[in-house]
Amino acid sequence: MNPASRRRIYLVFAPLGWVVIAAVWFLQQEQSPVIRFTYPVLFGYLIVAWMLLRLGADRNVVAIERSTFWVIAAFWLASMGIRLATTADPQVAWRGLSPSIFMGLTILVVMAFLWFDTGPALRNALLLVVVSSVIGLLYFGPHHGPGDTLLIDFIRYEMYLGITAVFVFALARSKDALLRTRVEAERMRTMAYRDQLTGLDNRRQALDELNRLAASGAPVAVALLDLDEFKAINDGHGHDVGDQVLIGVAEVLRGAGAKVTARWGGEEFLLVFEGDQPVAVAAAGRVRAQLAGAHFPDGVLVTASFGIASLAATGTVTELLRIADKALYRAKNAGRDTIREQLSRSDRLVD
Repeated sequence: MNPASRRRIYLVFAPLGWVVIAAVWFLQQEQSPVIRFTYPVLFGYLIVAWMLLRLGADRNVVAIERSTFWVIAAFWLASMGIRLATTADPQVAWRGLSPSIFMGLTILVVMAFLWFDTGPALRNALLLVVVSSVIGLLYFGPHHGPGDTLLIDFIRYEMYLGITAVFVFALARSKDALLRTRVEAERMRTMAYRDQLTGLDNRRQALDELNRLAASGAPVAVALLDLDEFKAINDGHGHDVGDQVLIGVAEVLRGAGAKVTARWGGEEFLLVFEGDQPVAVAAAGRVRAQLAGAHFPDGVLVTASFGIASLAATGTVTELLRIADKALYRAKNAGRDTIREQLSRSDRLVD
């Protein structure tokens, strides 16, 4: 969950915590010095944290979460120490720790893995175990109860708390590994279906989308374009400039309104439109004009030749692409910077 989403949740539910803390303090502060003195401090901190979240940016969420962890940790540890220090009877002291203190420490160990990265979360959780163990041993060592039962029970609880921290750490590591696997899989998928230079769809993705559109029965038209004299740009200005030209052309093509915008290969691009042939012809005309007015590195001038075809006139995707390529070839032969449109079995020049 991203910081913005967590921030919204905290802003909505934090007031419920205020109500609970205030109610417990009002009902039990006379019977418990721990509640009398620590709950107002915790209440005040939560109010301040809420105000910082309300007025601050999403980037403050992580810092507030981590400071909240240690404030709550200090609260539970202080509560534990005060309860033990003010209780002479070890049986009563043990009952004072269970379930509220023990439950609070257990929840806090789990929360460490929500508010910290996995490694720091384990260190903070184990530090919490160590500090609570020291506090408890200082009391239950001398006040161990009959047959050392209270001391043994306390050691057993701390072992469980430590095991919980390690267990949640293992789960968090597994989750991190799964997330890394998914990210890597997405990166590989992107590499397989995206052109790395321009960020457009590559030939494989374009073919998949084109076949999907054709199977849906929607009207489909394509514009296959090739940059004119691109080899001369590479030879005269260098391949770095040539790459920048391809990136700039890709930006122009993104505004063409095509369903699919792909780098078909080299200096060839494919635009796939969900519409009839006139839609592709009109879009090609706009792209042709935009290329003429675009600014490219080293003052390079770029024109393109276009071949237009529609699925309705060709019947299959394979034939559609073959006729578009044929129309593009004729546009090149007609002097470049032209658009050739497929009409039935013949092509015509679109000025």
